[in-house]
Amino acid sequence: MCSLAVPGTGVQEEPKGLRYVASAVAPTGIVCIICAFYSFYEHLMPMGTDSMARRHEVIADIITGQTVASQAQLGRLLAERGIRVTQSCISRDLSVIGAVKRGRAYSVASSDISEGDRQTLATYVRGLANAGPNLAIVRTATGAAQRIALFLDRCGWPEIVATVAGDDTIFVATRNRDEQRVLLARLRREMTPVLS
Repeated sequence: MCSLAVPGTGVQEEPKGLRYVASAVAPTGIVCIICAFYSFYEHLMPMGTDSMARRHEVIADIITGQTVASQAQLGRLLAERGIRVTQSCISRDLSVIGAVKRGRAYSVASSDISEGDRQTLATYVRGLANAGPNLAIVRTATGAAQRIALFLDRCGWPEIVATVAGDDTIFVATRNRDEQRVLLARLRREMTPVLS
């Protein structure tokens, strides 16, 4: 840990916030700026995939075990369990685990596909996007759209109304924007275990 000189005092102090970053630009150079930034944020930054996977498990447990109405509330509940994260981290985590806000609370769609199906999705799906409030776009490897569309038609996910597939693109119709978000989050989550 580096320490920074407090301007005009000759006193060395541990960095306690970004106000000290500006004073670090003296002869100590960029290294102290980075050190000060890191020391201020190190307790907020997730470290490694193990802690991320653990955090995802805890978030899913919290959401399935009680009503969570906001990301701020989820942040407080995580902090009670010793996990301190930023709001943007919570937002990303919710997306990764497939949690979406339905009505006034977050929920996580259950995983109901096999490991082989997950592998197929991870292998052939190249990208996901939305197009308006009722249409999700699934980009696939060349020639794989028909196979993935057939899987989506047969999987029984309630948010899917219908699919139309070309060679490398699938249009998936949903009833509304909420169901579109649920579908895209579910697809991201189902592909994640294979990719990580």
